[in-house]
Amino acid sequence: MEIKLTISIFCANDQKIETWRDVLHDLDVELLFTFDEARYFEQAVAEALSTVHLIDLTETGLSDFWLEELLAKPRTVPPLLVVTERMLAVNPSLPPSIDVTLPSPALVRNKVTAMLAYSRNLLKMRWQEQRVSQVEAKLRKEIAYHKETERILSENERTLRSIYRSIEATGESVLITDKSETVYYVNPAFSRLSGFDADEVFGSTADEFFRFDHSPVDLGTMKTIARETGSWQGDVTMQRKNGELYDAFLDLNSVADANHNFEGFIFIQRDITAIKKMMHDLERLARIDSLTGLYNRRYFMERFEEEMIRGRRYNRPTTLLLLDLDHFKDVNDSFGHSSGDRVLERVGYLIEKQMRTTDFAGRYGGEELCVALPETSLEGGCIFAERLRVRIQEESFRTDDDRLFNVTCSVGVVLLDSKDQNIAYYFSVADQALYRAKKLGRNRVEVG
Repeated sequence: MEIKLTISIFCANDQKIETWRDVLHDLDVELLFTFDEARYFEQAVAEALSTVHLIDLTETGLSDFWLEELLAKPRTVPPLLVVTERMLAVNPSLPPSIDVTLPSPALVRNKVTAMLAYSRNLLKMRWQEQRVSQVEAKLRKEIAYHKETERILSENERTLRSIYRSIEATGESVLITDKSETVYYVNPAFSRLSGFDADEVFGSTADEFFRFDHSPVDLGTMKTIARETGSWQGDVTMQRKNGELYDAFLDLNSVADANHNFEGFIFIQRDITAIKKMMHDLERLARIDSLTGLYNRRYFMERFEEEMIRGRRYNRPTTLLLLDLDHFKDVNDSFGHSSGDRVLERVGYLIEKQMRTTDFAGRYGGEELCVALPETSLEGGCIFAERLRVRIQEESFRTDDDRLFNVTCSVGVVLLDSKDQNIAYYFSVADQALYRAKKLGRNRVEVG
């Protein structure tokens, strides 16, 4: 690489400068001489030098030496090296071609008061060292960057492996599709829950084996909502490969990239069949009498009030029956409470068998039972009550020691009219009819 060397000397003695020019010509060193103030202020290096550096230069005492003395006396070399190093430190991006001028204070004593010289080899070495240093710094930065990138990638890989192991081990079914909704991953729980092996679903779409025929929302609607809002969640009734139905909680998530472009779906299912059954059982316990299998009193009253309001609104008839087992205390005393419980259980069953799907019955208290017959006239209610009375009378019951016995019942019947009466009123009227049936000999039906 060609390096242009420049020596700038300021002196009022033109003859001495010419002498320097002649002497240095054979050394392949260019000697520049100028008294133009504007020029040296335009030089980038001159601008970079501080006052301190200029003072250091003038203190070298080079004005007392001729060229022969400069070349012959090693003691002048260290100051030159120091100056050179300072120049490179001030401006490390100095180009190979260097033109240095020193400000006018160097002209003060009408002699050479400062001199800056660059050795060709020193400049070349310094420039190469600078380039090597820059490359090394860049390499160190690149190496540090790549090491950090490798560390992050390694951590991400460990995290992804941990997530993968968790998904593989979870009891929740997981299915993932790409942007074309083609399945590319299912975990073992999916196969256990749906009955489909992984090989059967890879390359297919979720629509081909997710069957929502018994669910209130179809899969297309679920996916539309998921893409618009990010997810859809809800209880669904699914169908296994063998056709068996099961209840599941579905969490359908839409996946997008950083630019919000659709990337696919994640289907997460949780089998809630057992939970649904437990909830159903709890609901049933909350409204069903465990002994008779009929509604308990609280729930029967709720249903009966709703039916009463409906009948008044649409002017439709509803009949209420109040039934009591005759001499039930004697049954408990003679045959034991377990026999009495079996009687209540069986009578509840006989009432259910007698009712239509719109009818409902409940245990009013003890051995008293009640039946509501919507869309039924008083005459129709009496027919129902009489048929039920006969069916109970004909039923034989068995004691713990295998003895047979029979029971009878008395029934009070009342028709809900259009008058603005409450539930208590109609039960009071039905109870009066029941009391009259008891008083008239039991095992009969009376109208209130």
